[in-house]
Amino acid sequence: MALPLDVSPVPYRLHKGLTVEAAGRWLGGGVVQVFQDLRLIARVDVPSAEWTILAVLAKASHRSAKEGWAYAFVDTRTLAGELQQRTGLGYGNPASLHRVIYRLRKLLSRKVQLDGCEDFGQHLVEKHPMLGYRLSVWPNQIALTFLDAESSD
Repeated sequence: MALPLDVSPVPYRLHKGLTVEAAGRWLGGGVVQVFQDLRLIARVDVPSAEWTILAVLAKASHRSAKEGWAYAFVDTRTLAGELQQRTGLGYGNPASLHRVIYRLRKLLSRKVQLDGCEDFGQHLVEKHPMLGYRLSVWPNQIALTFLDAESSD
């Protein structure tokens, strides 16, 4: 029996009162705002490479709302390829990808303080050993806005 599209066998880590709004440019980085129960709790400036990872994962999350939970995950090879294509970094090398994800997680953890969540970046940018990376919030909790002409490519 297939699961409904809004049910994931891999539970999301962050609760439903959380909203993440991200706005930026592929080559220019962006800003992430985190809201808890509609109250702004953090605003984080995100550099270009880290923004690329966040944007690709947010796009995957939105796709999963239409096509099923598994589409929220992006495998390491695909994510490394996107990083190289969008920023010229890493030559599609997973080691470069892991460094960028480490920096993104650390940046978010340093800037976002939530009750009951010691390491926000680690919880938001989730790694599943067999499926890849995803943003560990429901798709309707993520708003993504591109500020350049090449918005959804």
